[in-house]
Amino acid sequence: MKKVILSALLFSFSANAQTVAEFMQKAEANRADHGLTYTLTITANDGTMSYATKQKGNKWKMESTNSSFPATVLFDGTDITVSVMGMAVKDKNVPNYAALPANSDFVLGEQTVKNGTECRLLTDDKGTTVCVSERFGVPVYTKTDTLRVDITDIRETALTDADFTLPVKTQLLDMSEMFFGK
Repeated sequence: MKKVILSALLFSFSANAQTVAEFMQKAEANRADHGLTYTLTITANDGTMSYATKQKGNKWKMESTNSSFPATVLFDGTDITVSVMGMAVKDKNVPNYAALPANSDFVLGEQTVKNGTECRLLTDDKGTTVCVSERFGVPVYTKTDTLRVDITDIRETALTDADFTLPVKTQLLDMSEMFFGK
């Protein structure tokens, strides 16, 4: 009898086991279906910044909420544009904080709640911890040895392309022409 119960438990566990790739695929599919608004807070060695954020699919827009120089960071699905004081530059070196982590380096952990949202823990051998919400398709908590990113106050919101534009009268600068004289 004990063997039957043990066999049933093992079969049940293996039938319900989920890989990181499967989990991330479901989370990614959920993100594309709706728009979100949330507060994104980045804490690093040099301080903390918070952003009011809008996201739909692979586009997002962050507007600083506690900066002496109001800033907007816009990701159009390909490029990141940073706008401060009416001037904007494209920057390919800014991390995509709202991206789901690459699944090959992570181990899928337990279901938990971080920042008020149910999420699934992922860890890697470099000391990174990420907690991804399958429902919303975003990492609601990320921690490394030098950085912490928290997403709070998540709400589903109907967003349009107009929600992902730079502030009016923003001048887009081409840094390659400015410094390299094309």
